[in-house]
Amino acid sequence: MIDYFKELDNTVSNIKHELVKLCWYMRGGLEYDSAFMLSPNDRTHMAEVVKENIETVKKTNLPLL
Repeated sequence: MIDYFKELDNTVSNIKHELVKLCWYMRGGLEYDSAFMLSPNDRTHMAEVVKENIETVKKTNLPLL
C-alpha cells in the first residue's frame, strides 16, 4: 500500500512539473490554476508543440521568446 501511495505522489509531482513548464513557456497565456483544468490529452499536445518550438529555436539559433 505504501508503494502505491509513493507512486501516486510521484505521478502528481510529475504532472505539477509538466504544468509549471507549460505555464512558463506560455508566458502568462496559461495560468497555473487553469492548467489544472486541462485534460491529459490537452497537456500532451501542448507539450509537443513546446518541444517542437524548442527544436526550431535550436536549429535556427533564434532566441526563445
